[in-house]
Amino acid sequence: MGILIRLISVLVALVSSTAILRSLRRQRLTLGFSTVWIALALVVVVLGCGGDAALDPLARFLGVGYPPTLLFLGAIIILLLLTAHLSVKVALLDKRLRDVVDTYGREHAVDPSPTVPAEPEPSRTQ
Repeated sequence: MGILIRLISVLVALVSSTAILRSLRRQRLTLGFSTVWIALALVVVVLGCGGDAALDPLARFLGVGYPPTLLFLGAIIILLLLTAHLSVKVALLDKRLRDVVDTYGREHAVDPSPTVPAEPEPSRTQ
């Protein structure tokens, strides 16, 4: 991998880490998600600084013939896990929203047939 590509990948990882930490500080991102993104940025920095030295032995150990395919496999696995986690989060939020709407509906229910006050019977004065 060329030196220019390595420098660009390290620079992108550092810039994205800074953006993630700023989002965390402003409470626009939770600690759990920011930890995942910071960890991925660290992996990019490690691979950018000495990617061949770290990736080639791991690929040989796992029996992968072409080491960059190991990166794609790792990225696919991470994206699948992240998608599954976000799907669970969306399902939980959907359930919470339904519960809130149901509770609100019960508390502010309108009687479908409002009772109209009975008109007083006309007095029979003779």
